[in-house]
Amino acid sequence: MAGAIQAVYPTAIHVLDRFHLIQFFTDAQQRRRRYLGEAKKQHKSRFIDRCLARKPDELTEEERGFVREWLREDFIQSISIKH
Repeated sequence: MAGAIQAVYPTAIHVLDRFHLIQFFTDAQQRRRRYLGEAKKQHKSRFIDRCLARKPDELTEEERGFVREWLREDFIQSISIKH
C-alpha cells in the first residue's frame, strides 16, 4: 500500500493526526496486555515484571533470551494485525 501511494503521489508527506496516534498506542497496549496474559500462564508474573523493569545490561543471558523472544513475538503480531 505504501509503495502504491509513493508511486502515485511521490511528494506526499506522512502526517500523524490525533485519532490515528491514539489508535496506534491503544492497539500496542492491547497487544501487550494479551501477550502478558498469555506469558503469565507460562512464567511467573514476578519474573516477567523484573525482566521488563530492568535495564538491558542488567539482565542475565537467560532473561535476555526471554525478552528477545517476547519482542520478536510482539513484532510478528503487530505485522499480522496490520495486514
